[in-house]
Amino acid sequence: MSGLAHAAHYTFRDYLALEESGNVKHEFYQGEIYAMAGGTPAHAALQVAVPSLLFPQIRGGTCRAHGAVLRVRVLATGLATYPDVTPVCGPRELDPEDANTVVNPTVLFEVLSPGTAEFDRGGKFEN
Repeated sequence: MSGLAHAAHYTFRDYLALEESGNVKHEFYQGEIYAMAGGTPAHAALQVAVPSLLFPQIRGGTCRAHGAVLRVRVLATGLATYPDVTPVCGPRELDPEDANTVVNPTVLFEVLSPGTAEFDRGGKFEN
């Protein structure tokens, strides 16, 4: 993953201000802000297929599946990201710094692409 063109370290609040001011989504990790790349038609199709497979399993229960517009933050490490699919079971717990960010995903689904697979399988997976 490559960051913005400068080596500044940003706070989570800086990141939130950027997210609110534009229409491009970013990830936040270790004080750096990363623009998220656009997806391919195959990526988009898989992004829809995963929840369609989950719905029969979660229907009528306490779990809800969310799409890639839901921001998730790992409070222990600070990673903020938009997984492709995020089921949350039970009540959603919101980030203490941002009411639009969930901190208790049950599981995350990422559709891998050549440009992001290394980070998705490595640093993001570890978070």
